[in-house]
Amino acid sequence: MHDATLDEVAVEWHTRVCVLRLRLVGPDGGRPLGLRWHGVAEFQMSSEAPWGASVSVLEARSVSDGADELLLQSGDSIRVRAEGLTVEEGREALEDRYGALVADALVTAGLVAREAFEQAAAVAADEIRARRGVGDV
Repeated sequence: MHDATLDEVAVEWHTRVCVLRLRLVGPDGGRPLGLRWHGVAEFQMSSEAPWGASVSVLEARSVSDGADELLLQSGDSIRVRAEGLTVEEGREALEDRYGALVADALVTAGLVAREAFEQAAAVAADEIRARRGVGDV
């Protein structure tokens, strides 16, 4: 989870649910990830940025009292102690926030963008090969 981008923190007091929305770093350009705690007994968040402004994750860990802690590269932290944690990835993480139709559209758009990028990269590689007069780059 190192370098993941924290997009949203939501606490639903009446349902005792805490949700963090993140984007993982990788070749797919930011796969969505949702962390959903249920039965939340404790929630703490600092937002003082002692190391400078950042929305990137430094480290995620479980601490001795059973809480989960997310340390940010800003020096801030988010701490949640709860009965359970569910991890949602990809489409599942998007659906909860945007609904099924929008999640499908976002996933499709991401796949189309990736395919377009791969095609553009292949064309660029072909052009480089042609200029160099070689078979492979």
